[in-house]
Amino acid sequence: MAGLILACDFGGTKLSAAVVETAVLADADPVWRGHLRRFSPSGANAQTDIETMIGMGRELLVGERPSYIGI
Repeated sequence: MAGLILACDFGGTKLSAAVVETAVLADADPVWRGHLRRFSPSGANAQTDIETMIGMGRELLVGERPSYIGI
């Protein structure tokens, strides 16, 4: 079974998260399992962004556990 990598990007106005299987990282063109992008609400603080990112990660992983998380 391949492991999963959850990649998280905290931008100034948006948040992005993606999941890829570790088994396909050596491929020239890896296939991503999923990708989400959400705009940060106006006036959002760090806690809001973290809670949003956790929700995005859960949505992408669908109950599976990542082997690695990149921030």
